Amino acid sequence: MGLISDIFEESLPGVVVGAVATAILMPLIGGRPAVAAGATAGTAARGRGRPLMKAAVRGYVTVADRIKEATSEAREQLSDLAAEVRAEREATQSHADEAAPAEPAPARQG
Repeated sequence: MGLISDIFEESLPGVVVGAVATAILMPLIGGRPAVAAGATAGTAARGRGRPLMKAAVRGYVTVADRIKEATSEAREQLSDLAAEVRAEREATQSHADEAAPAEPAPARQG
């Protein structure tokens, strides 16, 4: 179960964002299949587009790290809250069990 949740919580969003970023940025930096006539133009455009791509990746990594921090903080707070509610529920239940009068045994007929 841990592997599945890791894939959907961490890997899948990264793949989706990476695919979207690639689809948007590759045409801007000239990332197309090299053909005989345009091979040199594509190489020159890639050189100019490297800082743009690097800035995009840097931004993605920064946002991803902040999201991970916020998510782990929220998960920790939710876990603490759930533990607190469970403890209160158990305390209420044990208090109710102690306060309830014992039922008398049924009278024997005979």
